[in-house]
Amino acid sequence: MVLLALVVAAAVAAVVFSLDAIVQKAVETVGPRATRGDVKLKSANVSLFAGRAQLNGLVIGNPPGCKTPTAIVADKVSFRIQPRSVFSDKVVVESLQVDAPVLTMEGGLTDNNLTKIEKNLADYCASPSSAPSSGAARSKRTFQVNDLVITGAKLQVNTTLSLGKTITVPIPDIHLTNLGTGPEGITAADVAQRALHAVLASAPAALDSVAKNATELGKKTLGAAKTAVQKTADTLKGLIP
Repeated sequence: MVLLALVVAAAVAAVVFSLDAIVQKAVETVGPRATRGDVKLKSANVSLFAGRAQLNGLVIGNPPGCKTPTAIVADKVSFRIQPRSVFSDKVVVESLQVDAPVLTMEGGLTDNNLTKIEKNLADYCASPSSAPSSGAARSKRTFQVNDLVITGAKLQVNTTLSLGKTITVPIPDIHLTNLGTGPEGITAADVAQRALHAVLASAPAALDSVAKNATELGKKTLGAAKTAVQKTADTLKGLIP
């Protein structure tokens, strides 16, 4: 019995201490299928007993055909999880915090790399192969996210609105609650799609500020040019007898 207890303890320890690698592999395996672009993760830190997890150095690449190398970069994504729910079909995430992600928009306002990724995520969530099955045979893990907060997000824009230059604009903080509270929960890809949709919903206001800044810059440039021309004309008048 003592030997059996030691074997079980060793097995549990092996699972717990390998969770970091398991989570990282899961992110880098499922992520590309859902976004149709490269997904890389520098590291994952998981504490099962404390109910905490953190993803470090998350990089989501663009779908094929895009010029910019990355779509979303987040140095830190933190989770607080109900520990007991880890052993059930639906994991309850008390809080999910994304700190200072940088999103790069390539293309137009309604048709760009980020909207393509959002559509890819939505298609993946709707596909039969990604949907959780019902009943006892259910094997897909789903989630309930009580609180999702994205703070300090920045949007890098290079469109006609930015006059061909890359302009970085801040995105207002985003707060989503009670995702997947139903019995079936939602998938991780669905959580990502809803978060990205919320960011894109905030983009028009951010881009509007870019357009206004560009207009003001154009007015100032035009005003400065007119002043310079007037001064030149006045000088020439003084030189002519």
